[in-house]
Amino acid sequence: HLGLEIDDSEDGLDKPLLQIGDGIDATKFGIYGYKQEEDVWYDGTQNLPQDFVLTSRDWIFVKELIAGGPLPPKGMSIKAAKKSPSVKLQIVGRQNKEYLYDLVSNIHSGLDV
Repeated sequence: HLGLEIDDSEDGLDKPLLQIGDGIDATKFGIYGYKQEEDVWYDGTQNLPQDFVLTSRDWIFVKELIAGGPLPPKGMSIKAAKKSPSVKLQIVGRQNKEYLYDLVSNIHSGLDV
């Protein structure tokens, strides 16, 4: 395998994605752009500052947005998790951004944004 992997352990959520093999360098995978206070343009040739690097929590947030809410345990479908009384679904991505879950997934209206 080559690439990056989500670390969904409690201590790995806010760290850069896990690197698999000789693939993508996790410290260069993130949001590229200009950092005004340092007067530097990050273009992918140098390591990104920590606040530009995508973390496991960022990827889980994107997946939760698409799903419309918390993700089920591995190996279980969203539908099955919602029906099961024993499964407690919990938002992992961004607890203070609940409004975005409905906005992006369009559960109520079905309209594309």
